[in-house]
Amino acid sequence: MEKNIIVTDTNGNQIGKTYPRRARGLVKNGRAEFVGDCKIRLVQTLFPAVIPNITEEQAMSKIIEFNARNFRFDPDTDYCNVGQRVMLSTEAGVTEGFEIGDWGWKWTQIIQDLEVEADTDYVFRFAMDGGHNDSKDEICQVMIFPEGGWEDRYVFPLERSRYQPVLSKRLNEAQTGCDTFLRVYEIPFSTGIHTRFRIMIAVQHAVTRIYPAQELSAYADMEDQTWAQWYAERMERLRQSKLESFIGGPED
Repeated sequence: MEKNIIVTDTNGNQIGKTYPRRARGLVKNGRAEFVGDCKIRLVQTLFPAVIPNITEEQAMSKIIEFNARNFRFDPDTDYCNVGQRVMLSTEAGVTEGFEIGDWGWKWTQIIQDLEVEADTDYVFRFAMDGGHNDSKDEICQVMIFPEGGWEDRYVFPLERSRYQPVLSKRLNEAQTGCDTFLRVYEIPFSTGIHTRFRIMIAVQHAVTRIYPAQELSAYADMEDQTWAQWYAERMERLRQSKLESFIGGPED
């Protein structure tokens, strides 16, 4: 049987393909809906308020929380990997994560190999900041695929929030040491017949910090900020800085 049913998230982003039988099962159980003859969209239904910020889709899934100790640099890109596992100061305090990538063109990958259950839904959950640059030519991706199944990979483009985060918040530049904003991602994938998967995070032409996410309620007091808002504000600051430098420069 061929995987010929396109699966999208609730925002219409394609996250992979599945088998027709699996698609019918998801629709029958109320966890997806058909939006075309060969396409289904995952449905998120909130649990009662006593379990805040947990969607029905997630609860039926197994959640894989980011743990820096479970990741390593990909040996296939040892010739160009840039970064290190570091202790980071975040809005939650000190936590361990990865800081990877640079402002050049070195391609950096970190990986985690997983033992998973067949025919099961999972969610990979993490927080990040960075992963962007001023010229909008960066790459920041999460790729999830079965062992030996590169062609069946799920690709989630995170740069410029092309794959929409579940939460996007303003950060204090004085705290982070750089001009950036926070995103939390909850990335779904299904295992099908496979029991071994790899999670790969790849970055090029940007510096990215990846670390464990808190419960969404922990971010409630932080101000929302999308990538578009952040970018517009940054470009305006740069414009003002150049203008002030020009006006205040030395006289001829």
